[in-house]
Amino acid sequence: MSVAFLHPHWGWLLLALPLLAWRVRSGVDRTQIALRAAAFAAIVVALMQPSLLVATGRRQHVFIVDQKAALTAAAREKARAVLAGRLARLPANDPVTLVQIGGTPLASRVDRRIRLGEPASLSEALARAVAAVPPGAGATVTLITDGLSNDRRWARAVAGLVRRGIPVDTVALETPRPAPFVSDLRAAPARTGETVEAVATVEGHGEDVAVALYSGTRLLATSPAIRVDGVAQVPLRFTAPAPGFLPIGAVLRGGRRSDAARFDAVAAIQPPLRVLYLGDRQRGGAARLQRLLGGGFRVETPADTAAVADFGAWPLVMVDDVPARRLSAATQRQLLRAIEERGTGLLYAGGEAAFGDGGYQQSPLAAALPVTFRQEERAEKPSVAVAVVIDSSGSMQGQPLELAKYVARLAVRNLTPQDQFGVVEFYGAKQWAVPMQPVRDGAAIERAIGRMQAQGSSVLFPALQEAYYGVKNAPTRYKHVLVISDGDVSDGAFEQLIRHMAADRVNVSTVVPVAGERGIDNMTQWARWGLGRFYYVPDDASLVQIDLSVPGTTALPSYRPAPAAPRVTGQDWWRDIGSPVPPPVAGLVRVDLRSEADAIVEAGTPLLASWLYGRGRVTAMTTEPLGQGTQGWAGWPRYGEWLARVVDRTAAADTPLSVALERRGGEVAVTVQRTAGVSNAMPEARLERGATIPLVERAPGLFFGTVAVSPGDAALVVVRDGDTLVRAADRAHSDDAGGRPFSVLAALPLADLSRITGGIASIGTADGAAMTGPTGPGDRVAIPLWGWAALAALLCYLIEIAYRRRPPRRSVELREMVR
Repeated sequence: MSVAFLHPHWGWLLLALPLLAWRVRSGVDRTQIALRAAAFAAIVVALMQPSLLVATGRRQHVFIVDQKAALTAAAREKARAVLAGRLARLPANDPVTLVQIGGTPLASRVDRRIRLGEPASLSEALARAVAAVPPGAGATVTLITDGLSNDRRWARAVAGLVRRGIPVDTVALETPRPAPFVSDLRAAPARTGETVEAVATVEGHGEDVAVALYSGTRLLATSPAIRVDGVAQVPLRFTAPAPGFLPIGAVLRGGRRSDAARFDAVAAIQPPLRVLYLGDRQRGGAARLQRLLGGGFRVETPADTAAVADFGAWPLVMVDDVPARRLSAATQRQLLRAIEERGTGLLYAGGEAAFGDGGYQQSPLAAALPVTFRQEERAEKPSVAVAVVIDSSGSMQGQPLELAKYVARLAVRNLTPQDQFGVVEFYGAKQWAVPMQPVRDGAAIERAIGRMQAQGSSVLFPALQEAYYGVKNAPTRYKHVLVISDGDVSDGAFEQLIRHMAADRVNVSTVVPVAGERGIDNMTQWARWGLGRFYYVPDDASLVQIDLSVPGTTALPSYRPAPAAPRVTGQDWWRDIGSPVPPPVAGLVRVDLRSEADAIVEAGTPLLASWLYGRGRVTAMTTEPLGQGTQGWAGWPRYGEWLARVVDRTAAADTPLSVALERRGGEVAVTVQRTAGVSNAMPEARLERGATIPLVERAPGLFFGTVAVSPGDAALVVVRDGDTLVRAADRAHSDDAGGRPFSVLAALPLADLSRITGGIASIGTADGAAMTGPTGPGDRVAIPLWGWAALAALLCYLIEIAYRRRPPRRSVELREMVR
């Protein structure tokens, strides 16, 4: 037994009781104040409408019995039998409420009946069952159904059952075996020109059933015939038309199928992906790229690359064989910021201009590429012309001349037939002991050197001039004059001549083959002026092998115009399109893959490589997608599909917005999530043909809104955020059956319902299944007490009046004294 108040908020007036004793005149005594307070308190209690709850010991029982037309006659009969059996097992005085879904009224003896018509809604039945149980009363709910319902809006009712601790016993009836029918049709968002993949869900049981997809009366796709035994997912593909909302409908063909009309839905076709194309080496490159990629992409070219204010406005930028001189460092840094901060994708492709001598090796853009530039070199021995000036004057007689001739022979032996060699001797006059000639017969040249003899005076200047003129016009890469003398020569303008020779790229080296310090200063100074070397050879032990040839390397071209067969390695990029292998390329650039990057296609060297750079993705293609390297791909029918996949995987997210729709009866909830970029502006959402949808920002970049849409109408929502436009569609009756056969995928999970509420789940049994006993204090009777409180207030009021009007004691005593 307990007391409950219907309007407890009136109790706040009891806080005003102390005011009755405030500023009361002195003639009022405490008894009168107490009577007034009691009357006021009784009035407040009466306003609160108290009731005395007295337990009767009875328990509430609510039965939900499914009798909808979709059930078989046997299942409806089984439900009636289960109801009769369970009613017979209840205590005689317990109140029973029957909630019947569809069918003719049942003849069961119950205290209260609630009938729900078609279409059958288990959500409404559960809500009515919760409302039928008085607050605080012990109760149990028994649900006899096959679980199929017109809608799935039972979450609030189930939450109420769990919160109030009411167990639900479920009895599962046998579900029918219907003929095949389409229970759902969904189409993934796609861009114009892309392949749209729609999936039709077919339920039931049948053979040789095909699904045809229409837009109006135009056939879009047809599936092969299939066998349906339960639930089947049937994919249907077609090419997306112009941007907008495309009505589509699925119809079953062939086999035994239901008579249900076609299943209608809506496909949201998004605008094409914008691609900024930078490349002018290929004539008409942008138009050719547009033809290859198709309508799902819109290739745009700037009038002036340097004038592009924001590369982040495009999901993808394609740099096609553009030399670095046409893409300034400032423009490159601006592009890098768009990749790192805005998530813009970069497809960097080309041949020699892009990866070879185009000038990007030390550019800002090089750091963002998934490959590094490779410069291969070939070792070579460039040609050299050597003129040896030998002092054969009398001062060189004996060992010095022999050493000089030996040094000259050693110099000959280090030369190749492509080199040239000559010997000028001087002994007062000058002459060519060995004229300048290719070194084809080294032995003959050495014999000529051996015949030289010492004679005359040391007049070196004319001989040095002769040697200079002899090598100056030699057709070799390098030119050298080797002077072998004791340095004891007559005066001349040696410094002016030797510096002029060095400026003319003719080097001068010197050799002193005489012991002692005589002439060393002169010869050392000459070697310094001639940008050559000085050698001191005073005896046989000091002989050096003078090699005047200059070994070097030649940079090989980065672009190799040779066929190479590609090999696919990045399977994840191509898995859903069958991993197409391109034909051999006619040429490509040799590069090295960075350790963090992925090689998608290889051809002896990475042909297609990609990695993440900041928030964006950068992909490198080491051949010309529209030029010489892929000229053999012109006849490859899948080239456009292959290149479109490369562009799509590299580009930023199709849209920086995601839009989700959720239908709730006659209302559609719109959720807009800004997935990229930062903006202070509020996105604009509206129905395609209707009102604007007010949005509220609940979190940074997360917006919510609701709009009224009739359940029988499709919700077609367009959201615009700056330059970005996104379409989202929700078909009519997306949250209910809409008069079509009920789907098993939308069935109420009976076993789970019993588990979370503490009930017992069983399969259509008439009387043998266990029943959960009601919980809680049981049924209670409410006895109103507010009338007694009002009566108490009236009595207190009357007593206070009588007490106030009674004669004072002093007046009575005076009247007695007068007598």
